[in-house]
This record gives sequence, structure tokens and C-alpha cells, in this order.
Amino acid sequence: MKKYLKYLPLLLLVLPFVFFPEICRADALLDKIGESGGMAKTDLTTLIANLIKVILSILGVILVVLIIYAGFKWMTAGGESKGATEAKTILQNAIIGLVIIVAAWAITTFVVDSLKKSVGDQTGPISQVCELVKIL
Repeated sequence: MKKYLKYLPLLLLVLPFVFFPEICRADALLDKIGESGGMAKTDLTTLIANLIKVILSILGVILVVLIIYAGFKWMTAGGESKGATEAKTILQNAIIGLVIIVAAWAITTFVVDSLKKSVGDQTGPISQVCELVKIL
């Protein structure tokens, strides 16, 4: 009996697809629901890439505002070395942050494009299980 227990997780994974074949069509159903709701059909890599780009864009805007603030602070320092030094530090840190954000954007774009080219238009894991069940 113990030797059959090791197959129990596999059996529990495959049985729902055998007895409830509509699970295999759930992806198509969700696509239809999304399209009827006006949502665009995108894959996970595109969704993650867009999310990262939005976050990096927001951070870029924040850093541009910091650069403008540092320039304003430097101009209104009135010859005080303390105010000018603080403004220079803010300006240097903002420029370094902007360079890091541009590099992160370039790396993200490169990695996502490389993943899309290497993976191609493959199906997800549920579709692979459905194909396996059809073979059995």
C-alpha cells in the first residue's frame, strides 16, 4: 500500500482534468470574458514588462523633480557654502539615481525581449496537462 501512496499527488493532479475537462477550456473562457470587458489579451511577460516600465517612469519623474529642486536650492543658496553643498549632494544623488533607472530600463527591455524571442508562442502549463490527458 505504501508504494502506491507515492503516486497519490500525481493522481490528485491529473484526475480533475480527466473528470472535469472544462478546466482545459478555462483559458479560452477567461480570454472571452476579458475581451468582452474591454481588456487586452497580453501574456505574463508583457504585463510584467509594462509594470516595470511604469514604475521606472514614475521614479524617473521623481528624480527629475529632485534635480530641479536641487538646482533651485543651489541658485537660492545666496553664497552660503552649506546650502550649495547640500544642493550639490542632492543633485549628484539624483543624477546617479537617474543613471541607475535608465540602466534598469535598458536591462528590463533587453531581458523581456530576449525571453519573448527565445520562448516564442508556447502554451502554458495547464494546456500542456490537457494535451497529456488527451494522449492518455
